[in-house]
Amino acid sequence: MFVPILAYHKIQNKFEFGVSYTRPKQFERQIQYLANHGFSSLSIADYINGIDVNEKKVIITFDDAYTSVYENALPVLEKYNFTASIFVITKFVGKYNNWDYHLNNHRTEHCNWSEIRELASKGWEIGSHTVSHPNLTTLSQKNLWYELRYSKDILENHLNRKIHTFSYPFGS
Repeated sequence: MFVPILAYHKIQNKFEFGVSYTRPKQFERQIQYLANHGFSSLSIADYINGIDVNEKKVIITFDDAYTSVYENALPVLEKYNFTASIFVITKFVGKYNNWDYHLNNHRTEHCNWSEIRELASKGWEIGSHTVSHPNLTTLSQKNLWYELRYSKDILENHLNRKIHTFSYPFGS
């Protein structure tokens, strides 16, 4: 069965060139629309395993684990009884990114371990988004293995749970 996946990055008011942010009011209108039309959220792992899949499900994802997700998306999703999947770049936990700051000289902060653990405790699915957010199509086999395996290991060690999902950086 087809289940739509809504993919987000940042939920913030600060303007940026590009398409990786959604304003908090826009985000709330989108989630409110889903709630008003009888939708509920589903994790990627549950979808893959065929658990509670039906035509009124939606998968909500956030790449990069930016703090704006914790600060602005979490309260909205809780208000409407939704959860989401968040994909963490382990090298940048609690730090600032280094791949899109050149667009407007603004670097964006990522969630720290405490925030990520809180999301997990609230039913959010935590997935890997590599160690350092490279374009995976350019890596050697050894570096590819490192990015995939080590990020999973770090997440599992910090969260004390198995990590079953992964999101490709840059969609590649």
